[in-house]
Amino acid sequence: MRLVIHFAVTPAPMATFDPSTVKWSGKPVINWFIRELFTTHGEETKKGEYAIELKFDGQRNIEIEGKEYPVIGVACVGTHVYQKKKKWVHWSGDAFLDWHTGQFTIPPNGTVVGSAVESDLSV
Repeated sequence: MRLVIHFAVTPAPMATFDPSTVKWSGKPVINWFIRELFTTHGEETKKGEYAIELKFDGQRNIEIEGKEYPVIGVACVGTHVYQKKKKWVHWSGDAFLDWHTGQFTIPPNGTVVGSAVESDLSV
């Protein structure tokens, strides 16, 4: 994710900045954008870039890296990556499945063994 600041002055007073230092009323602006992207586009299955832009009616002072700057808008661009994560685990051994309750019963001295589960579920 990245923030784009639309400064009210030209040229822009800074070329680069840490997005976590951009604050409005003492609160990080990036947190609002992250929440908005997750709630608005959280169910999207399409990969790609999503952008949200706020244009102010007039100029506002926003704190960036500890100093205030006049800005006319802020935008956030995030790249959405969608991965379906599903793995199968194979079970074998001595057990009974109760179809009505969906539970296994393992008899005394019985054993049940499951297959290995990869720690990296993204592949």
